[in-house]
Amino acid sequence: MSQPDWNDWLERLYNLRRDRRGTHERPHKPVLLLSIIDLLDRHALTGNAVPLRAVA
Repeated sequence: MSQPDWNDWLERLYNLRRDRRGTHERPHKPVLLLSIIDLLDRHALTGNAVPLRAVA
């Protein structure tokens, strides 16, 4: 991927809606997405589901 493509994806990730109750921001959605991308990169996912147990 070229540099502009990565910047576009990083901007999209940053702009995901996050829960902002009070002064504390809760970045659960971006963290979950990054975790799934990591599992895909390591070929740890074999189907269209993310297991609830730890994947080695």
